[in-house]
Amino acid sequence: MRATCLIIAFLIPITGSFHLTSRLTLSSAPFSSYARPHSARLSAATLPPPPTTKTVVTVNESSQDFVFGLNDDLVRERGRKTLVLEGDDLTTKPYQILLVTFTFLIQFLLSTSAITSIFHSHASPLLSLLLTTTTILTTYTLADLGSGIFHWSVDNYGNSKTPILGNIIAAFQGHHTAPWTITERGFCNNVHKLCYPFGVLLPGLSYFMGNTGVGLLSLTLFCWFEVMSQELHKWTHQTSAETNKTINWLQKNNLILSRKTHNKHHTMPFDGNYCIVSGWNNGWLDRSGFLRWMELRIWERNGVESNSWKLDEGLKERTMRGEFRPE
Repeated sequence: MRATCLIIAFLIPITGSFHLTSRLTLSSAPFSSYARPHSARLSAATLPPPPTTKTVVTVNESSQDFVFGLNDDLVRERGRKTLVLEGDDLTTKPYQILLVTFTFLIQFLLSTSAITSIFHSHASPLLSLLLTTTTILTTYTLADLGSGIFHWSVDNYGNSKTPILGNIIAAFQGHHTAPWTITERGFCNNVHKLCYPFGVLLPGLSYFMGNTGVGLLSLTLFCWFEVMSQELHKWTHQTSAETNKTINWLQKNNLILSRKTHNKHHTMPFDGNYCIVSGWNNGWLDRSGFLRWMELRIWERNGVESNSWKLDEGLKERTMRGEFRPE
């Protein structure tokens, strides 16, 4: 549990001394023209066929305007690929393949070592199997919660210049502007950014933990699920015809994040349904008001408003009155 708490604590970007403005400025219009809440929902089934050429949306780093997510003029044009972040590329590079391969190899070796340790520590193979299975299911649930807290933090705080997590933050926030772009990425292109916090750092974390069996297995699987969350996320933006029958069955039975569940997140002001592994934790996490409580604490301490507040003045006012639970 200590290791899991360490990982979750690492997920929240530093918000104190940085001027946290969004990189995603599509025009010089005032924020008020974009900030009205609306309920434009995204449906993967309604997206046009995959594009064939590329359009880069101009990003103005110096502007103080805030544009996050959909606006009334943004549409997916047939035959065009929309890249929100300048310098982004949908092609898979060799270094991305190497990074993902290294990450998965390390995770495989550590998890195998952990499972071996569990079976050597108990005389009963049945008990060892039960303990391993319980650890996997528990970690899967915690990873979903961790993905939600991580998703909330990078959606609402920081920008491309934030240390360590800047690229990840820019990618998550840019996703709201052109959510279909994720479906055009190959596997390694899609998940490689998450290999930095959840792959490169894993050997060091496992060294300090030692081979404790259950603890090491939890840590390793947690990191693997977090990396895979981006691919699980991608599947929700694809049509059922674009994913195989196994994925469709898993989504239909809510064993992994479903299209229906994630579609709720892509509604202004993007203030809920953040969990993107299984989505099991979305309901209680949103109803609890915990994230609104966190936003108020951050604002009181650092004076930084969440991006959801900037999109919905009513949400900001309710949260500042201490009304954390949804209406």
